Amino acid sequence: MADRLSYGTVMAEAQRLAITAMWRPRPEVLINRWRAEEAAGAAAFLGATGRHLRFLAAGIPRNRIHDLAETIATIGAGIQEIPSGAQGPWLAATRTLLIAHDLLAAQVGPELGPRGPDGYLLSRSDEVTVAAGRVAELLLTVSQWARVTAGPGFRPMVPGYRPPTTSPTNALTRIATIASAARAAADHAGARRLSAIDDVTPLLGDTQAAPLDQSLERIRGLLYRLTAPSRPIPPRHHLHQGCANLAVVITGRLGELAHTAASTSNDDHSAALWWRLSQHARTTSDHWNTLGGRLSHMRSFGTAELLARRVLAEASSDYQHATRTPADATQHELGAALTAARRAALLLPDLAAFSEPAVARLARTGALVDAIGTRMDGPATAALSGVYREIEADCRTLVALCLTVPGPQPLAGRARALAFVDTRLDLGVAADPRPSPAPPDGPGL
Repeated sequence: MADRLSYGTVMAEAQRLAITAMWRPRPEVLINRWRAEEAAGAAAFLGATGRHLRFLAAGIPRNRIHDLAETIATIGAGIQEIPSGAQGPWLAATRTLLIAHDLLAAQVGPELGPRGPDGYLLSRSDEVTVAAGRVAELLLTVSQWARVTAGPGFRPMVPGYRPPTTSPTNALTRIATIASAARAAADHAGARRLSAIDDVTPLLGDTQAAPLDQSLERIRGLLYRLTAPSRPIPPRHHLHQGCANLAVVITGRLGELAHTAASTSNDDHSAALWWRLSQHARTTSDHWNTLGGRLSHMRSFGTAELLARRVLAEASSDYQHATRTPADATQHELGAALTAARRAALLLPDLAAFSEPAVARLARTGALVDAIGTRMDGPATAALSGVYREIEADCRTLVALCLTVPGPQPLAGRARALAFVDTRLDLGVAADPRPSPAPPDGPGL
C-alpha cells in the first residue's frame, strides 16, 4: 500500500521535492543569478500552492485556510513580473503539486458537486483543514527559507514599504511575509495528521495498484454511478444482492483471521482486541447474510448491470486469494492476510450506504416486488431502509475495531473517517456519541 497512487503520496513527493529545492548547497559564484532563479522557482511554486489552497477552501466555511490563500494571492500579484528562467529544481516540485491538485479536482464537477465517491470529502471542513494544514506547514518552511535566501539585504515588510517587484531579493522578501498566515493556518489544523483526503485515488483508477485494491476501488466507483439519484433507470436488486454476498465473504473471512490472531497472540490485551473484532465481524456477517437472503426472494425491474455484478465476483475472488493462508501459517503470512482483510473491510460501509437509497427507490416506484408479485408499501420500504442503516452502523463499528488491533491499517485516514474517529491526539477516541462495544469475555480477560 506504500506505493499506492493517491493524493497523499503525490503531495508527500511534492513536499520532498520542495524541501530538496530549498536546502541544496548554495553556489560560491554567480550568487545573483542563483538568487534570481530561486526567486522565480519559489514564486511559481507559491502560485501553484495558492491555487490549490483556494480549491480546497472553496467548499468549507471560512477559516484560516481562506486567509492564507488570500495572502498568497496578494503576494503573488506583486511578484508575477519576476523572470521565470529555468526555475531549476523548483519546477519538479511545482509540477508534482499540480498533479496532486488535478487528482483531487477530478473528484468534483464545475459546481463543486461530487463526481466520484470521494468528492464529498471536499465539503467536510475537518478533513479539508487537516490536508490544507500540512500545505500551510510546508509554506511556513518556504517563508523561512526565503528569508534566509534573500541575504543580508532582507527587510521585513512593514506598512508602506513596497519593494520593487522585479528584484529577486525583494521577491523573496515578499514570499517570506507569508509566515504569519501560514503559521495561523497550520495552528488552526491542529496536531491531527491523518485525513481521508490523503487516500483519494485517481477517478478512473490506478492500474499499478494491487489487484484487490483495484477491484475494491472499481466497485466504489461503479456503485456511486449506478446508484446516483439522477440515473433515469436504477439497477435491479441483483446488484445489491451481489453487494450483500461480497460483504458476507469479507466479514466472514475477517472473523476467521481475527479469531486465529486471538488464539495465537502471546499478549492478553492484543488477544482480547482480536477476539472482539472476530465476534463483531461474525455478527455483521450474519446480518449481511440475512439481508442477502431476503433480497434473493424478491423480483425487480431495471437495468441488469452484468458488468458490475461481474466486478463484484472478481473482487470476491481477489479477496479470497489475498487472504488465503496455509494451515501452518507463519505470523508474517497471517499478518499479510489480515492487512488485506482490513483493507477490504473499508468497502463495507459504502456497500450499505450506496445500496440503501437505490433499493428504497426501487421499492417506492413499485419496481421491487416479493416472490408472488406484491409491491412493498411504505412501512415495508422504511423497514428495509432501517435494516440497511443498522448494517451500515455495524460496518462502521467494524472499521473502528480494525483500528484498535495491532498491525498496520491500510488507508488509515479513510478508516478513521468511516469510523467517526477523532485523531487529534492519535488516541483513536471515537467521536461518535454511541458507546463503543463492551469487551467480550474472551481470551485474556
